[in-house]
Amino acid sequence: MKELNVSTEFLDVSTENTTAESFILSQPDGERTIIMATGATSTIDGVTARRLFGSAIAGKAKIFSTELSQVPTSGVLEMLKIAKGANVLRVLDLDVSPTVATTEAGLGDLNSVKMCVSDVEVLKPARHAAEELLLLWETNEPFTKEEVEAMPTKELASRLQALTGAKLVAITSGSEGSSLAMEGISLSVPAQSIGKMVDATGAGDAYFGGIIAALWHLGTPWTAPQDQQEALLQNFGQIANAVGGKCCLSVGGLPLNDFRVQQIIDIDPALAELFRNKISIPDSPFASASATETESFSFKTSFAQDAAVLQHNAKSADNSCLQNTLSALSHTALERVYVTGVGKSGFVGRRLAASLASISIPATYVPATEWVHGDLGHLNVPTATKENTVVIALSHSGETQEILSALESFPSEKCTTIAITSNSNSTLANKVNLSVPYALPQGDCEPLGKVPAGSIVAQEAVANAMVRGLIETKGVVIDTFKKNHPGGAIGVALGASP
Repeated sequence: MKELNVSTEFLDVSTENTTAESFILSQPDGERTIIMATGATSTIDGVTARRLFGSAIAGKAKIFSTELSQVPTSGVLEMLKIAKGANVLRVLDLDVSPTVATTEAGLGDLNSVKMCVSDVEVLKPARHAAEELLLLWETNEPFTKEEVEAMPTKELASRLQALTGAKLVAITSGSEGSSLAMEGISLSVPAQSIGKMVDATGAGDAYFGGIIAALWHLGTPWTAPQDQQEALLQNFGQIANAVGGKCCLSVGGLPLNDFRVQQIIDIDPALAELFRNKISIPDSPFASASATETESFSFKTSFAQDAAVLQHNAKSADNSCLQNTLSALSHTALERVYVTGVGKSGFVGRRLAASLASISIPATYVPATEWVHGDLGHLNVPTATKENTVVIALSHSGETQEILSALESFPSEKCTTIAITSNSNSTLANKVNLSVPYALPQGDCEPLGKVPAGSIVAQEAVANAMVRGLIETKGVVIDTFKKNHPGGAIGVALGASP
C-alpha cells in the first residue's frame, strides 16, 4: 500500500484480526471464479465499525466509500450513518447480488441491504446485482424477471436512481461498458477496445475507483450547472470505463508499478484533453486549487465560500433544536451558563459567553481542559440543578476527547448540557441533553480540507442565532445592553456613562 502511495493511517492491526483469503481461478478468456473466506471483516458490526473507524470518517474524510461484500450490513449502515452526520459524500459498491449478500455471505437481511443502498449519494451496482435489486424492490408496477433481464442498462440505472434516491447510479456491464443515471439524465458509455483481456479480477473495483477519482477531481455532477451535467456524467463513465479496462490488462487486481495516466488515455483517447487539464475544474468541491487559481484568490472568493456555508444552513437548519435550546436558556430559574470548548471552537465559545453576558445571561467560558482541574466546582455546588445551570459545549466533530472526558465528569442531575456540533450522530451529540447541529456544504469551505474556516462561520452563526433568539424570547431591551456595555464606540453611540 505504501508503494502505491496509499495511506495506512487507519488500518487496524491486531493479533485478534484474521486475514480474509481469496482463491482466484483464472480462465483463458480472462474471466475468473473467486472463492473467498472472510476474516476479520465479517466481524465489523455496527459497534466495531464506530469504534475502529468512527473518528476517522467523521474527522478526516471527504468521501467515504464502502461495499456490500464482506462487512455485515449493520457495520456498513453504522459507517454510512457516521458519514452522513459529518456531511461526508457516501459511495457504495454493490458487486454481489442481494440474495448472495444475505444468504451465502450472511451479511444481513434484505431490508438492511435496501437501507444501505437507500442511504448513499452514489451507488455502483454490477448489472446482475442491479437486476435483482429492482426485482426485490416493492413497486406499484412490479417487473418480471424476463422484463428486467431484457431492460436496457440505461433504463435500469434510471429506475434504480428513482427508487433508491441516490444522486448518481452507475451500473457496470462488463465488456459492454456502463450506464449512468441522475435525476432527469441517463446515458450509456460503451467500453473501449482493450485487445485481449488478461484477467478481469478487480475490474469492478477499478471502475469504482474511477468514479471516486472523477468525484474528487471533477466534483459532484448533480450540483454542476444544468447545461453541463450530461457532459460531466459522460466524463465519469469514460474515466471509470478506462480505469476498469486498464485493470483487465494485467494479472491481479492491483496496478503494475509502471502504471501511468497515459495508459488510460491509450484506452480512451477522448480523455486526452481532460487529463491534459489535470482533470480539474475551478468548481470542483474536492480538488486542491492550482497555482493559477491561488494567484487569483480574492476576498470575493472567500466571502462566497463563507456565504455558501450560511446558505446551506439556512436551508437545512432544524429550528426545533434552536427553540429547545432557547427554552433552556430563558428558563426563569436559570442562574448560570458555562460555555466550553478547545481550539478554534473554544474561541467561538469565548465570544458566545461574552455575548450572552452582555444581554444579562450570566455566562462564563471554561476551557474544556480545566473542568477536571477544579472547575467542576461550578457544577457541584449544592444549589445547582438542571433548571438553573446550563453547559454549552462546542465541537465541530463531536468527538473532541477533552470535551468528552469532561462530560463524563459532569453531575448529570445538576446541569443541562447542550452541544453545538456538525455531527448529529457523534458521541457528544448522543451524550448531551440538547444538540444544535449545523452542517458544511460539500466543497472547499475548509482550506486544505481540515483548517477550520467554514466550521467557524457556521458555529458563529449558531451563536448569533442563540443571542438573537434570547433577545427576542426574553424581551431584552437596549437599556439592559447599555448598562452592560458602557465602554468603547458602542457605549459612546448608546450615550452610556463610562
